[in-house]
Amino acid sequence: MLLEGPSPEKSCYAELFKTLMIDPTKSVGLVYWDILILTCLVSCAVVGPYEAAFITPKLDALFVYNRVLDFLFFCDMILQFFTAREDPTSEGMLVTDPVQIARDYVYFWF
Repeated sequence: MLLEGPSPEKSCYAELFKTLMIDPTKSVGLVYWDILILTCLVSCAVVGPYEAAFITPKLDALFVYNRVLDFLFFCDMILQFFTAREDPTSEGMLVTDPVQIARDYVYFWF
């Protein structure tokens, strides 16, 4: 069950956000995305320290690989604003209000 976000009169973008909102309980693509991001994190944890300790910085394939990882992590940050969250006060309910999701994301990670 989804909790409703702001009323359409409140924001002209409310309907757009409602159609773009991802339900994490039903999205198979989100599971694959999470696996991709987990793989990127493991790669950073393994390659990053080795690169910092033993490799001099230069424009090569590793540099491009790191920029691709940066881009994927940036896309993941944006995706978080379009993914519904479980409501901590109501079991089984999802928060779809983009303002509340953004507030929760910024409060939790920063």
